[in-house]
Amino acid sequence: MFAGDLKHQISTSTDKRAKKAGKKSERQSDSGQMTADKDDTAASKAADEKYLKDLIVECEQKSFDYKARQTVRQGEIEAIAKAIDIMTSGALTTGSQHVNLIQKKATSLAQLRSSTKGDNVNHVVTFLMRKAGQMNSKMLMLMAQHAQNDPFNKVKKMIKDMIFKLQEEANEEAEHKGFCDTEMSTNKQTRDTKTDQLANLKADIEEYTADIAQLSDDISKLQGEIAEIDEAVSEATSQRRVEKAKNMATIADSEAAEEATARALAVLKEFYEKAAVPIEQPAPQQGPIKWDDRSLAILKSSSGGASLLQVSSVHKQPTPEMEEGQYSGMGNGGVLGLLEVIQSDFARVIAETRTSEADAQHEFDSFSADSAQDKAVKEADMKHKENVKTQKTSALGQAQKDSRVTDQELVAAMDYFEKLKPSCVDNKETYAQRVQRRNDEIQSLKEAVEILEGSTQ
Repeated sequence: MFAGDLKHQISTSTDKRAKKAGKKSERQSDSGQMTADKDDTAASKAADEKYLKDLIVECEQKSFDYKARQTVRQGEIEAIAKAIDIMTSGALTTGSQHVNLIQKKATSLAQLRSSTKGDNVNHVVTFLMRKAGQMNSKMLMLMAQHAQNDPFNKVKKMIKDMIFKLQEEANEEAEHKGFCDTEMSTNKQTRDTKTDQLANLKADIEEYTADIAQLSDDISKLQGEIAEIDEAVSEATSQRRVEKAKNMATIADSEAAEEATARALAVLKEFYEKAAVPIEQPAPQQGPIKWDDRSLAILKSSSGGASLLQVSSVHKQPTPEMEEGQYSGMGNGGVLGLLEVIQSDFARVIAETRTSEADAQHEFDSFSADSAQDKAVKEADMKHKENVKTQKTSALGQAQKDSRVTDQELVAAMDYFEKLKPSCVDNKETYAQRVQRRNDEIQSLKEAVEILEGSTQ
């Protein structure tokens, strides 16, 4: 049984070693992969941080430039409005009469051309005002006012400059639109990715926390079971020690008694063997019978301590009637038989006690071996769970750290999204609406130029 237990332990330990060797190889492979992933993540993080920093600087510069352009545009509009007020003042009207006179004096062909241009200007003013009303365009309305008050060539140049300016704004806005689309798409992808990562990390944290609590409970239970095994083995060892001492004392006492019984049997057998030989009738002795010490001991041992012949110097029994013939003794049965029974009882007690001792020792050895094996299994299981708990505790700490970092990255992405919203999202008009309105304004201004050039009536 012990050899079988040892073989079972060897087989179990071999399987566990193979499993742990495989798990060690997997952990080493995972460690290498995670180290590579960590390096890639660190490099990617550094690149993203640099790109974010450059992007923030660029966006702040673009925002500053945009505000500056808006300020210049507002100033330009105010200057144009003041110029219009000046051009429509009474002094300029009076002065322009003299200019008309000079033009009339120059040549009749020039006067004719001026009249034609004036009609075109009026036509352009009407066209622009109509388009401004249709599209609700303040820029076209302002251009119509300028065209009404400015000279022909200046109106034409002003319209062409405005077309060029609108085209430049369209190009800038298209570029800004591409920038916004790219950044908004990248930012949305980042926000979605970080949100998913954060949700997964929170789920991992909850799972690790639950696993650690379960492992702690299992380890506590295993510690209690191991303590119970140790206590049971200690109690069984104490009981076995007491029982063995008792059995050894019983065997020692029984062996001593058996040996004494054997000596008594030997003495009696020797006596009865001699007594069986016929002897000649001795001459009658005079006086009382004298017993030596050996004869008294034989008689006492054969009768269990009681004297077979009561001899007393004080009380003399009457002389019994004697049987005829010689006395053959009690060799056939009697004391010898009794002593042989006693000797066999002692031998039986010794054999039974030794058998009981062997059985008890075997049972104790089996119990100790089973307890040791059970304890070893539980200790191995507890050690494994402690290792798993350590790994999951480490994984929990890493997940919590990753969660904090991911949360910070998500907050940074949300902040960057808030910075993008004013210039990319929070507009009253959509990009398509602004493009359509600007194209309509450009087309209207082109048609106005065509009218001024006399291509349309």
